[in-house]
Amino acid sequence: MTVRVPLMIPIITMIIAIITIIISTPTYLLHAGGPMMKDPTNSTNNINMQENGKGNCSIVVNIPKIMVTFPGVIYGLLVNSSNGQVVAEAYMNNNFQLVFSNVTPGMYELYVYYYPNSSNSLNLTEYWGDLTVNATPGKPNYYDFTRGTPSIISVQIKPVSNGKVYLMIIINNPLPYLINGSLVIYISSNPQQQSITEEIKKEIKIQPGLNNCSIEIMPSSRPTFVYVVLRANMQNYQNIDVTGQWNWTQVNVNTNKITSKITSAFTTVIIIIVAVIAVMSVVWVLRRIRNSGFDDVTTA
Repeated sequence: MTVRVPLMIPIITMIIAIITIIISTPTYLLHAGGPMMKDPTNSTNNINMQENGKGNCSIVVNIPKIMVTFPGVIYGLLVNSSNGQVVAEAYMNNNFQLVFSNVTPGMYELYVYYYPNSSNSLNLTEYWGDLTVNATPGKPNYYDFTRGTPSIISVQIKPVSNGKVYLMIIINNPLPYLINGSLVIYISSNPQQQSITEEIKKEIKIQPGLNNCSIEIMPSSRPTFVYVVLRANMQNYQNIDVTGQWNWTQVNVNTNKITSKITSAFTTVIIIIVAVIAVMSVVWVLRRIRNSGFDDVTTA
């Protein structure tokens, strides 16, 4: 008698094993953030200048348009080089200029700052650099400003399976010398309310040019948002050490630190068992086919 064996059984078993492997592969989702976008209403960039001087000179400082890609306010303080007193304050106008009128002739130091003025940021005032200017009577004195402080170029976030998160931060230092500074990471589960749950600080040395910095964190709050602040030890009139910031960025963190290991081990065991069953099924089918062939010969 010939025994008919359902040959699809081992095939189905092997398909189940493959599906089990695919399902057990972990997937990490990352929502990357970036620089704060320009305010479409442009309402915060058009504050009229404040004229405090009493002379007959004017100073016009051009701000590169490439620097005006954020919402907020760019303003300048004109400081007398001889006595260190502020003689005038100006806000950037629609022509991307800081204009100081009625200034007394002489040498001045111009300090430029930026205030985000955004509802979803920490609104930390940034120091962008200084410029020595000379006020002379007659035609306006024109100068071009170039940002002269370190800034954050990009922030990349890489979550890993054990609950840790790696922040990879690129910093640009336009100056030809090393600057001591620090990176501060603020962590929150609700950035709309500006509630900080954790704060991590790392001292860094900012070399000229591009700098690659990495910070490992293990946030406890869920969901997790991070806010990166760059601080540099640079003297300026307002003693502000913040020179760059990166807005709130959400990252999904694997919350199953221990469970994921157990699940992974359990899945591995299941895969091995299924594979063994599949091999045994194939061997059993081959043996039945061979024995059935002998039985047919004997019967004949």
